[in-house]
Amino acid sequence: MPKCAIEVLDGASHAALQEQGVDLVGLLKRNAFLPRTADDPPALSRDAAFAPPSPAELERAFESLSFLRKVVSPVFFSTRADGVVVPGLDAVPLGDARSGEGRPVLLVGNHQTLAPDLGFLVQEFITERNVLIRGLAHPVVAGGGASRMAGVDGGGGGAGAEKNEEEGDRDRDRDRDRDGDVGGFPSFPEPPDLQVRSIHWFPYDPVGEVLFEGFLRGESAAAAAAPTPPPAANATGPFGEGGGGGGPGGGLSAFTTFGAVPVSGKNFYNLLAAGEVVLLFPGGVREAFKRKNEDYKLFWPSKPEFIRMAVRHGATIVPFAAVGAEDGIDIVADSDDVARLPFGLGDGAIRRSKAVPAARAVDTRVTEDGDAEELFVQPICVPKAPQRYYFKFGRPIETAGLHAEGFSKDEEKVRAMYGDVRREVEDGIDWLLRKRTEDPFGDTLTRGVWEAASGGKQAPTFNP
Repeated sequence: MPKCAIEVLDGASHAALQEQGVDLVGLLKRNAFLPRTADDPPALSRDAAFAPPSPAELERAFESLSFLRKVVSPVFFSTRADGVVVPGLDAVPLGDARSGEGRPVLLVGNHQTLAPDLGFLVQEFITERNVLIRGLAHPVVAGGGASRMAGVDGGGGGAGAEKNEEEGDRDRDRDRDRDGDVGGFPSFPEPPDLQVRSIHWFPYDPVGEVLFEGFLRGESAAAAAAPTPPPAANATGPFGEGGGGGGPGGGLSAFTTFGAVPVSGKNFYNLLAAGEVVLLFPGGVREAFKRKNEDYKLFWPSKPEFIRMAVRHGATIVPFAAVGAEDGIDIVADSDDVARLPFGLGDGAIRRSKAVPAARAVDTRVTEDGDAEELFVQPICVPKAPQRYYFKFGRPIETAGLHAEGFSKDEEKVRAMYGDVRREVEDGIDWLLRKRTEDPFGDTLTRGVWEAASGGKQAPTFNP
């Protein structure tokens, strides 16, 4: 069935719908089978062509995060326009994002190795700000999500979508003439018959680099991403969303259900045009699959990839930093080590990795910056004592009105803004690494005992 959901009614008989206390209307609402009404809470997304996850899907996703959340007890900070850092996400400027006149927001940050922290990032924005952040995903995991994106495959993008697309095409053509591509996000075909496997413990990865289940079976990441027969027509993901990206993993790994779309100039344009809160990791796979001794390093291109697109839409850019996850693992073998495996194993892994669709048609980090090639080869890691996760959202960078002033035509200004965003992320990482030493409950065991004794209440942290 193209649209179905399973609901377990504990204690009910074979004639459950006839029993007292079974609320059929409530069950239909919980699983998003009924149209929204004025009494419903505000929608998580402003994109008219996207159906946000239902309450039942949110409940299941959050439940899958609960164990790891107890272990790492994530804390969040945000920065007001005057530079004051406050606990929580209140200072992230989403105020008008849910109204008809709201401007889009672009969250730009660092990828931690294997990205186990992203589920908490998504969850926190939903629970604290009632906003679903939309990830720009690597094509490996987002191929099944294209049909849910406004304007993709000829689909409607809400009011003005055709006009926005037409104008976006003209603007992108001008950017290609000047920069060689669309802000680093070229279009690409959907990966054919590609199914990615992800482990439940790593719940949500908009860029889609986590292939842990294959690793646990003894496969390399490239082998886990190798083409497989397409799922059956009635196959569904963990939330019943249909056989798309995300595979059989649990938690927030249902990429399309939670709004992730394939990273491309067109999709980036449409998300911003819809006024969405967009999540972007410029470091991509290279940053999520770090090599040894690269903890918390950024691997962004020197080319200012996303600035012009943000300026065109008057988006508010919010740099953010995240730490903690990379302190909980040791990389014992990275892609360089895998490439050196004997008996052709290394060559085979690299060959399969290069067959994986790339997020960039031309990676300027290789062609211009002299960096190592981005390989879809997951590092082999061993766990260490888990550390607390910390997130800091930096001072917002406003771009409203800059497009009309011709900002995008000034290469120096564009590069300066790009540098400001990167420095804010790097400064945020340094700030978190320094300030976490002041956390009275930074130790996992001490924190776990305190939270258990307090009935599940989260342990406090340092004063920003």
